[in-house]
Amino acid sequence: VNMMAPIAEANAGSPAFTNRLIVKFHNMANDKQREDMPAERLKQLNSRAGMPLSRGRALSDNTGVYILPDWVHEDVANSLAARLSDDPSIEYAEPDRLRRPLFIPNDSLYAQQWNLFEDAGGLRLPGAWDQERGAANIIIALLDSGIRNHSDLAPARLVPGYDFISDPDIANDGGGRDANPADPGDWVAAGECAPGEPASPSSWHGTQIAGVIGASSDNAAGIAGVTHGTRLLVVRVLGKCGGFSSDIIDAMRWAAGFSVPGVPDNANPARVINLSFGGEGKCTRLEQDTIDAINARGAVVMVAAGNEAGDVKKHSPASCNGVVTVAATTRSGGRASYTNTGTGVDVSAPGGDFHDGLLVLSNGGTTIPAADYFLLVAGTSYAAAQVSGIVALMLSVNEDLSLIH
Repeated sequence: VNMMAPIAEANAGSPAFTNRLIVKFHNMANDKQREDMPAERLKQLNSRAGMPLSRGRALSDNTGVYILPDWVHEDVANSLAARLSDDPSIEYAEPDRLRRPLFIPNDSLYAQQWNLFEDAGGLRLPGAWDQERGAANIIIALLDSGIRNHSDLAPARLVPGYDFISDPDIANDGGGRDANPADPGDWVAAGECAPGEPASPSSWHGTQIAGVIGASSDNAAGIAGVTHGTRLLVVRVLGKCGGFSSDIIDAMRWAAGFSVPGVPDNANPARVINLSFGGEGKCTRLEQDTIDAINARGAVVMVAAGNEAGDVKKHSPASCNGVVTVAATTRSGGRASYTNTGTGVDVSAPGGDFHDGLLVLSNGGTTIPAADYFLLVAGTSYAAAQVSGIVALMLSVNEDLSLIH
């Protein structure tokens, strides 16, 4: 197991390019109707869009993905969506955006985890742990890049997860959706994601988030997690270049217990859904509809505020209603320089900075997986994950709590 020097979580908004639109119809009663759309009807949509569209996947709730013939800037995609929205058979259309990770006891390294116990800028968790360390009946869903096996993550804490990445190139694991949420690595070459995008190594972001929430604790090794008994539902939505909104929406609904076309039902619905990612742009209609449905089921959605040092209202899903948006603070308790802020922020938690990072689990591979790692990081992703863990502790004490606002 190796240690690495502190790094800051990279600014990770979504690239402003897409090759997909999400379309919601008014009167198509089921998935079969959308799949059997007459060629003449599709021709009408193509005429309205001004380019040939091809049918992609059917989503839930009378919604489907339509593929453009090429990648376009999001401004162009917005114009195309607006044209389609004028069709009387369409309730709304919107770009299918790529989302990106927001980069970024007696445990032997616990003394370095100031964020868990210090008074000034820490969470002061030991007092809470005296009351509750996390009940196994509370499930936290981690929608992220998947997970790697790590010596400080107990397999017994994991319930069966799923890989929701439908594009094999983004999935980078030889296929599309499947029941294996393992993270094969999300490294990219220069220009692979969008023109001018730099090369980047694998992030192992999902493993980091899993460790923040649920690293094995009081085992005389490694670090401690915020919760010590709640179970983790790993749902893979981010791969090479990030993840499409359409996959993320399906994953959110599945994690909360809704049925999703083509995917076995989730037997372990989550009470807490952690989204440590985001991108530029206001909350979309589909995102808001999904969050509303999840809230109605009694689940709470935690979202990182983002690391652009701007107003959170310009980022989603952090700007959606009904989510708990989490900004980042430093070891002294002050506002982290990188965190998004504004009236849309609900709560702050330790995110660290270049001087005092947060110690997390990771992997040493720059591309494919290698040895276990412990890494110092900073960012709102980790702040959100800690709040997810705290909410799970609260629900462990009283599972009837309502955390929707």
